[in-house]
Parts: sequence; C-alpha cells; structure tokens
Amino acid sequence: MTDQPFKVGDVVTLKSGGLPMTVEGMNEDDVSVAWTDDAGTVKVDKFSRNALKIYNPELAIGSMSGGESVVSDKSFWRKLASAAKKAGREAIEKALTVYYVYCDPDTPPEAKNYIRGALAYFIIPLDALPDFMAAVGYTDDLGVLVAAIAAVAQHIKPEHAEKAEYWVNRNFGPKS
Repeated sequence: MTDQPFKVGDVVTLKSGGLPMTVEGMNEDDVSVAWTDDAGTVKVDKFSRNALKIYNPELAIGSMSGGESVVSDKSFWRKLASAAKKAGREAIEKALTVYYVYCDPDTPPEAKNYIRGALAYFIIPLDALPDFMAAVGYTDDLGVLVAAIAAVAQHIKPEHAEKAEYWVNRNFGPKS
C-alpha cells in the first residue's frame, strides 16, 4: 500500500499524464476513477494508487498573507464537497461547468480571467450574502456563476457541461 491520501471526490490524474479523473472509491492498493474522454464518453477504471497524483491545473489567482493561494484546484474541490448540499444542484453544476472550461487548454486567457473571479467568489465564504446564511447564502454565488457562464458561453464545449452534469448526477442523483 502507498501513502497517497486520496479520498472519494478527489480529482486525480495519472503521473504519466492524461485527463483529470474523479475518485469514486478505493481499496488498499487500487483507486476506482471515472472521467469523460475527449469524445464525451464517461469511462470508469481502476489504477494503482502509485500511478496517480492529485490533479492541479494551476488555478491559483493570487495569494493571501502567508502565500496561500486564494483559488486553487484543492480549494475548489474542498469548497465543492463542503457546500454541495447547501449550495444546491444548480449552483454546483454551474461552478463545475466554469471549472471545466477553465481547465481546458483551449480556453483563452480573457475567458479564464472571468472564471477565476467567479470561482474566487464561490470559494471565499465571506461575500455579499455570506454562505452560512440559511436559504440565501449561495444566491449571490449562483448569480456570479451565471454571469461568468454568460461571459464565456462561446468557450463552453459539450464535454464541459457533460462532465459537470455527470458529477452532479453522481452526487445528487439524476435530475427528476
């Protein structure tokens, strides 16, 4: 067994390179992952823990005191996991969609600038309507994410929306 600290929901990639994959389960030696290939097909497989590493698309947009990144791959997935139920299906799906657009190397820098701002607003808990406020805490975040989607709409590929929908369906259940 290796000391790789993977958990369900982590985004990983092969150490040798490849597409980001979501951890769906694991045992002592292997990690079960799912991903969407370039054709938009959802794939599932198992890999040795030693063959994988945490995925980091270098999403960082700046540093807080002490050099900690305001927005990073790790902070995005941590926020997503902690906020999923409170934020709701729609906000999470929009956050994932813009995240996948950001991770796409074809997305131009000006579009990534909109996305970085929207994801920073989503990740940082103190904003116009603090996230801890019952029933309304993520309303403003949803508005910012919708505005980002409108700003970068021409760069959203079907696979971005499909990856977001896949993650949401796996974690919230199919849309009724």
